[in-house]
Amino acid sequence: MTIPRRPLAFLWLLSCLLASLGVVWWITASTHNINEATVAMVQDGMTEAEVEALFGVPAGNHTFPQAEMFFITGRRILAPSPSCKDWVGDEVGIRVAFNANGRVSWSQRGYVAGQVSLIDRVRRWLRL
Repeated sequence: MTIPRRPLAFLWLLSCLLASLGVVWWITASTHNINEATVAMVQDGMTEAEVEALFGVPAGNHTFPQAEMFFITGRRILAPSPSCKDWVGDEVGIRVAFNANGRVSWSQRGYVAGQVSLIDRVRRWLRL
């Protein structure tokens, strides 16, 4: 017994669609661990290697599309310097200053501003 052509074509199309969605989800998945919990774990005296291990990525902007980090605080914002490094995630970021010994001397939490992509909205809606 053979399957009629229309249901077979529908199953093939559905399989391709599901495979495409899986590939898109895999490509856009976050590879970093920059979130509220890990940002709160950064402490003075940590090394850069410890901070990188905590976030799972080297310093940089790990958002797609690229977003900007900004600060809302009542205290003075220290400008970036050669000793400062930024880790920017999808929802939160942090600026970390390292002293001459390569240890954290201060850190400041930042907020991320940027457009949320359609894929991210769908992932949040699906709670993925």
